[in-house]
Amino acid sequence: MHAYFCCYRTIGDRIGEAKAHGNIGNTLKVLDVYDDAMTHCEQHLSLTRQLHDKVSLHFMPFLGLSIADCPFLAS
Repeated sequence: MHAYFCCYRTIGDRIGEAKAHGNIGNTLKVLDVYDDAMTHCEQHLSLTRQLHDKVSLHFMPFLGLSIADCPFLAS
């Protein structure tokens, strides 16, 4: 799985890297591997915050966050 997001990092595709973390996080959540899922979802959220990518809205309930935690999503 590590190679999945490292490929995006290597070519400088930060959106791809963020999405890869989100996909891995979702997969691990379904497999009941919650600690690792949370790590990848947090990485996804961190990158999407930096990139102001509204896709992070999808992960906010899983991480226990609200719209107030990401003010850029309100716009």
